[in-house]
Amino acid sequence: MNSSRINIVILLLPIILWLMVSMTRFNLVAAGLGNHGHKNITITNALGEGKFLTLDCKSKQFDIGVSRINPNGVYKFQIKPNFLGTTLFFCKAQWDNLTYWFDVYKYNRDKNDGPDYSWTVDMSGACLHKKDNTTDCQWFV
Repeated sequence: MNSSRINIVILLLPIILWLMVSMTRFNLVAAGLGNHGHKNITITNALGEGKFLTLDCKSKQFDIGVSRINPNGVYKFQIKPNFLGTTLFFCKAQWDNLTYWFDVYKYNRDKNDGPDYSWTVDMSGACLHKKDNTTDCQWFV
């Protein structure tokens, strides 16, 4: 190898090592290690007999779409928090000409609560049923 090739290798080596370390870190996050793995969201329509619930759930970056949930029906979807820890998913809930919003996943609030999030929407609010058997409700006013 001539000296110019050796100099190029020496110059590129730190960049290559940095890229390898960066990609390894990215793959660890993408693999769901830590608090950034997929989250399973379940929302149950508890409005009562004959009441259909329309949900429009989204984040700033991703729109899950609009779904109509039958009385006592269940709607499920999965999200992936970003590696920056800024993920916020929210839902617009509609029935009987009423519209309410609630935060279905907030990284800072929910990051340590595991992979499964079970919500119930009734006439008074949306309630998250936590794994420690407590309930965190967002009341509709």
